[in-house]
Order: sequence, then C-alpha cells, then structure tokens
Amino acid sequence: MGDAPYYQGKVLCYLDEEELLSPFQSIRYDQGGMLCILDAAGELVMQDNPGGLDFSELDQSRCTGSQGSFLQSIGGETMLVSYLHSGEYGWTYLSVIPQSVILAPSSGARLFLFVMIIVSLAAGCLLAFYFAAKTAKPVISITNLLMRNNQLVSPSELPGGIERLLEKNKTLQQAVNQQMDDQRTALFYTLLSGGFHDEEEIRRSFADVQLPLDAPLYCVMLVTLLEWQIEKPPQAQACAYKKLLKEVLAARIPGVVGIGDLDLSTSVLLAAVDESRRVVFREELERSAHDIISQFSQAVQSDIQFSAYPVERLMEIPSAFSFLENWDPVPQEGNIVCWLAEDDPEGRHVFYYPLSLELRLIAAIQDSRPAMAEALLDLIAHYNKRVLASNGEYAMSFLQALYGTLMRLVNECSSHKQELLERSGSLFDAAAQSPPWELFQRLRECFLITADAYGAHEEARGDGQVRRILDYVNEHFTDPQLSLTSVAAAFHITEPYLSRIFKQGAGENFSKYVERLRAERARELIREHKLPLSEIAQQVGYNSPQVFRRAYKRVFSVSPSEDSAPDDPN
Repeated sequence: MGDAPYYQGKVLCYLDEEELLSPFQSIRYDQGGMLCILDAAGELVMQDNPGGLDFSELDQSRCTGSQGSFLQSIGGETMLVSYLHSGEYGWTYLSVIPQSVILAPSSGARLFLFVMIIVSLAAGCLLAFYFAAKTAKPVISITNLLMRNNQLVSPSELPGGIERLLEKNKTLQQAVNQQMDDQRTALFYTLLSGGFHDEEEIRRSFADVQLPLDAPLYCVMLVTLLEWQIEKPPQAQACAYKKLLKEVLAARIPGVVGIGDLDLSTSVLLAAVDESRRVVFREELERSAHDIISQFSQAVQSDIQFSAYPVERLMEIPSAFSFLENWDPVPQEGNIVCWLAEDDPEGRHVFYYPLSLELRLIAAIQDSRPAMAEALLDLIAHYNKRVLASNGEYAMSFLQALYGTLMRLVNECSSHKQELLERSGSLFDAAAQSPPWELFQRLRECFLITADAYGAHEEARGDGQVRRILDYVNEHFTDPQLSLTSVAAAFHITEPYLSRIFKQGAGENFSKYVERLRAERARELIREHKLPLSEIAQQVGYNSPQVFRRAYKRVFSVSPSEDSAPDDPN
C-alpha cells in the first residue's frame, strides 16, 4: 500500500470485494463481460472479469461526461460499455457486457420486425413501379426510341429519332429548355463575378449555350425598385411583381443578352449594342425606361431606377457591374437612365479606388490573370482621369494608394522580389518631373509584371511560403489558440489557399500536423518529467485532458497512461 496514491497517512479503509461489487449484482456481465473500477488517473483499481477480456483494449477517451454508454469491439466481439464517474472520489465504474447478451431477449421481436420491413418494402416497390410507369413517359419514350424490335438503334438513326421525340413530347422540350436556361444563367453570373480568365473563354462558353457574344459594345444595367409602398409585401407577391418586371425588361430593353435577380429589389441586365447604333441605343433605352416607369410603377407601387454602364471589352463587365453596385446614381435633368461612364459629377469623389475594387485587383494579380488585371487598371484610370489630369495633391494621394497595393503584392511574391522592389521603388524618384498620368502608366506596368511573376514562379513562391508557415506552426503549436484561421490571418492569405498549400508542402493537412507535433512533445514530457496528464495537456496546447487523450491515442495508438519509457536493454 506504500505506493498507492490513495493512502495519505490519516485513515486506511479495507473494503470487501463482494460488498464493493454488490451494486452490480443485477447486471448480467457473467456471460463474457467484466466490471472495472478506475481511479482518477484512469488506472485500474479492481476488476471482475469472467470473460477474460483485455482491459487495455478499452477506449477510455470515450468516457466523457458524468455517465453514458457506447459500443466497442473488444476481443473481436461487440460490447456495450457503460460508465459512471464518481464526483466525490474521482473514480469511474465501468461495466462491459456483450451486445448479444443484451439483445437475446428481443430476438423474437426483431425477427417479427424484420419480416414486416421486408413486406413493407415489397409493397412500396410495387407502388413505386406503378406510379413510375404512369409519370415517366418521357424516359420510357426515350428507352423505346433506343430499341427497335429488341435491337439497339444504329448511331446514324439516333439523332433523327431524338429530334422527332423532342418535337412530339412537350414535357421533354420543357425540361431541355429549362436545363439550357439554367446553364445560361450560371454563365451569366460567372461573367458578372469575373470568373473567366480571358475574352476567348467567355465567347467560347456562351457559344456552347447558343448565345454568341460578338458585339463591339455592351451595356451593363441595374434596375432597382425603390421605396416599396406595400408594407411588408408577402414573399410570393413580391416575387410575382419581380417576375413580371423581368419579363417586361426582357421584352422592352433592346439587345438584352442576359438578365438575373440580385434580390427582390434589383435586377441586372446585359445588352449587346451595335457600334453604329450607340446613340440610337441610348435613345431607345431612355424611351423604354420612361414607358416602363410610367406604366409599371403604379402596378408595383414603387419607383424604378435605371443605371447603366457601357463597356467595349467583355473583361470590363465584372468591374462595371461592381461600380454600379456601389454607386449612388443621380440622373441628369431630362434623363431617366444614369450613365455612369459618361456622367461623373464633380466632387463625388476626390479619387475613386474603393476597397472592393482593390480586392478584385489583388485577386487578379495573385491568380496570375493579367487580362483581368489590365481591364481593372484601365477602368481605374478611366474613373480617375480627371484626378490624374489635375496634377495636384489628390493625384499623388491616388497614386500612393495604388503604390501601397503594389507593394503588398510584391512583398508576398518571393520570386523576383528584389527585381520588383527595385523597379517599383524607382517609380517616385522622378515624381516632381513626371506628370501623374505617366506615373500611373509606370505603376500599371509594374502591376502586370507582378502578375506574370506570380504565374511563372507559382511553385517556387508556394514552396517558400510553405516553409515560412511551417516554421511559424513549429514555433507556436503549443498555443491553444493556434488554428487554420489564425495562421491564415498571420500570413494575409485565405483559409482555403492555406489549407491547399500546407497539405502540398507538409504532406498532411493542418490539423493532423499540429496534432502530431503536440503528441510528440507530450510523449517527451511523459517519459522525462512524469508530470500529471492534465498539466501535460495544457503544456502542449489542449484545454481539455479528454481531448488530449483522444488525440494522443490517434497518433500513437495507445493512451497517455499506457505509454511509458522503453525498458532499459541493459
């Protein structure tokens, strides 16, 4: 008893084993099971083991909470493990009973239920077959088309047969048209969000859904319902109004290529314009907008606002859409449609470089999409042409803001970093002698060179970044607050990007890597210092001893209490 942790020199109690186990007399563990009593450290104090089970196979990490039960395979047989934690002494009482012993009294009921389930499934299959035969005529028709006298139709006959089927079967026509509309809608939103890499990809994708984009000029429009007069309009009623407005817009606005909803108040349209009809298009749009406002506003009890942005390149459409979303338009006298690219009221902005546009430019550079970056820079120049022409303090403030974005990108690009720093650092050496427009062109060139550097040396950049991230994790893995989110914030990158490059560089995902580092450090502490497990858990970054035990066992396949220093070979 001298080595027992329960003897403290005050009172020594001897307990009769039969008396101690008497509360378990009603538990049928004598048919291949066992009873155990564990101390606060999870060590075995006493056991009654008629089944001769291996106690080390018991997964103690699952004994969380004050009481509970779970199923576990022990000795090749499924066992029900029930446990109860004593709050007063810290002991844990466990019973391990074969599942077969527990289920034996209900075997008759289970057989009855099994038979009933089989009968129910058979009846359900018959009903499903009956209703499928009634409702799946398009599918059956296609099947009949593909077979003729129990023989497959030849490939040369198949296109004509499907064409005849489409002509005769209206349900199938509607399904095909709906699928085509869904594809067009998806492409339309991809275009607005800047998801394409170049104009050729845009044209090719839209041509696949029979919607060519080959106009010399495009117009992005937002149509917004303002100040609903209906108090809290019902969702169904509001959707009906919006659907009616979309149909009117598609029919009345000239050259509409795509139309979609942003929310219950705003729709976005894209129209193709013939270069020779630029002026005519604006006049037609003004007339159509006037008619829609005068007729439709009364129906929906709301004012309607039109804003438009004409662009000459497909790659400018995402930025034009972004500008319209963040713009508070004020139409000029006599005009209904606000033309953002032509109306730039003085004093609206000292210079225009919103955060949303900066983030889009950074993403284009980091993804090595020079075409998108070039379109964004051209758009930025267009909106700041008055500032750049002023040659004043606002022009320098605008250029300094762009320069800050460039330096952030350069500092994160390990490849050719020194060359990029030297080139960008010399931009403002001759600022006093160079007009703002020339400085902007130099900045523009540096942005595009940086985009090429990101693309040409992506692998080298990623390797260098992963090494820095690994060094950071190896230094901070004992911090309980360390997470994918905190590391991504420390390196100014997104969590999905960090997760991808970390697994490529480390060979395992972030959580597994940190768990392994903590477990290895914990093993060193267990073998060298013999510290309590709760203290070791805190030192390696775990706030919960139970979580620590589970993590340790996942790494080493043994619990911390079972692990110890190897025997001395001498």
